Amino acid sequence: MQFMVYSIWDNITIQWIKKIINMKIKSLIVASMTLFVATTFAQEGPKSKKGETVLPETGDWAIGIDASPFLTYIGNIFNKNNINVAPNWQGYTNNKFCLVGKMFKDEKTAYRAVISITKGNTYQSAEITKAMAFPNPDLNFGDKMPLVKDTWTRSSTGIVIGGGIEKRKGKGRLQGFYGGEALLSYQATTTDRYTYGNALTQNPTDDQPDVNPGDATYSTNWGTNNLNGVFNQNAGVTSARLLNSKVGESIGLGIRGFIGAEYFFMPKMSIGGEFGWGLALQRNGKTSREWEAEGRIADGSEASSVIYETGRPSTTFSINEQANTNAILNYLQPSGVLKLNLHF
Repeated sequence: MQFMVYSIWDNITIQWIKKIINMKIKSLIVASMTLFVATTFAQEGPKSKKGETVLPETGDWAIGIDASPFLTYIGNIFNKNNINVAPNWQGYTNNKFCLVGKMFKDEKTAYRAVISITKGNTYQSAEITKAMAFPNPDLNFGDKMPLVKDTWTRSSTGIVIGGGIEKRKGKGRLQGFYGGEALLSYQATTTDRYTYGNALTQNPTDDQPDVNPGDATYSTNWGTNNLNGVFNQNAGVTSARLLNSKVGESIGLGIRGFIGAEYFFMPKMSIGGEFGWGLALQRNGKTSREWEAEGRIADGSEASSVIYETGRPSTTFSINEQANTNAILNYLQPSGVLKLNLHF
């Protein structure tokens, strides 16, 4: 009887132990599968053939530079010439350097810092006919008309710095992004200088040509001639040409939105395009201009030969505006660019 009791108890104990073991095994299998799935999906996007992570990860840094010079160089290598032009997304203004840095808070969010420098050094010249006493060289006998040179030079420098946030979308090598930036700009004084090969003739004689700003034969039109409306307080001025122009320093604030996409062709290296657009509020410095004028007032005497014009400081609000020498307006106008992005 006692033997029977122990046998029954042993059988019950064995069955209970088996159930516990089965439950443990099932739980272990489930836990292992869960861990495997979690580990699989926790991987940060695609991998290279060597197992390297392709997409940026939390804590990564990145810099973006203009890809056009690289594309131009590669195109010229394959074409064996130096005339290929890089493709662009309505490229940024010439004479502009722009660098974008990023720090990835996580795989889908990055903080951005930007610095953009616009450097303008313009030089233009034009050869025109020399004003000389008659008789002029006889063209019928192959004589050449002597020429003189008019010049225009411009110098300007502007800098924009800013920061913003970028949100990203996509799981494969192709990644989309969008975001916004706040910007601060400084524009140094912009200076234009004009020189002319022929002097104006207030009192031309019968054997000399009349050199005046409106005559393209003897004076180049840089877009500044015949601005008589400026001289309402200078009676008798018939025309004028600009000698010097200065636009004072300015400080600006701006905001800009952007959207784009990039493709990771190698681990942590991508090429992409970005469109952006923004608006700005600027405090502009005073302006000054010096004009060379000609004309006569009512009594027949000459008008003032040099006229100085000054303008007060001003505040401007700009959107969708382009200015070749203004750093913040160049950066904020609707524009796009191809960039090479390096992550590390």
